[in-house]
Amino acid sequence: MPSPIAANAEYSLHGESNRQQPLSPHKGAAAFPPRKETVKIGAARPAPPRRPGCYTPDMKILMVEDDLSIGRALLSVFQDNGHGVVWCRMAAHAMEQMTAEHFDAMLLDLGLPDGDGTDLLQAIRARRLSLPVLIITARDSLEDRLKGFDLGADDYLIKPFDIPELLVRLRAIVRRASGTVERSEQLWQIGELAVDEGCMQVTRAGAVVALSPTEYALLLTLVKQAGRVLTRADLERRVLPHSEGQTLDVHIYNLRRKIGERMIRTVRGVGYVIQRDSA
Repeated sequence: MPSPIAANAEYSLHGESNRQQPLSPHKGAAAFPPRKETVKIGAARPAPPRRPGCYTPDMKILMVEDDLSIGRALLSVFQDNGHGVVWCRMAAHAMEQMTAEHFDAMLLDLGLPDGDGTDLLQAIRARRLSLPVLIITARDSLEDRLKGFDLGADDYLIKPFDIPELLVRLRAIVRRASGTVERSEQLWQIGELAVDEGCMQVTRAGAVVALSPTEYALLLTLVKQAGRVLTRADLERRVLPHSEGQTLDVHIYNLRRKIGERMIRTVRGVGYVIQRDSA
């Protein structure tokens, strides 16, 4: 089972032990926003050029999360996936940002220093703002989940969670809010292999291929970057940030067994690549 998200060995989405501690970011990383400030971060690198028949989701996300470790880990994930992020640690500042800018989705924690996240959600819906909201919280009772949906949340994800599930849920609520997307824009085709991002289905020569959520996320990452060698470190950061040992190799082995041995090529000492003309 995939491990919960973490930016590296020091930061995990499991706990909130760093909530009050002013941790120092790593070299090259965005600084942590003090509670009274907001940090705006663009994508870590330009999104790859769109190829005919392919769609690269590039969302602008308002992240409302007080926990330092969780916020920084998510910041790294969104940057690596080509999304822009505005990170607020207080509900009041999040409301200010919504008034000043347009966002595709909000990621909302419930335990905030200046109020409960459900109060912010209620205020958003009272103003008839149609911003898609995904709640992320450790509150796992049925009562809490029902309350979140009743107040207008589009989805509810319990901590700890996995990167692939978080990204898929975010894309889903954005799609629902914006209306249907042409299927051709969600279909990635390489030889006999087709990855339909809209319904999370993989087929080979027309036959459905059953993949685990992690295998699907790994394949989608490789397919979107077809022709480009992705290093082991890059793949682990995007899909398996908390993995240990040979976890990536195991998933690559299983993928090859299901989609064809020659689809994924190993570049010794570097990483893996799917060629655009793979057979």
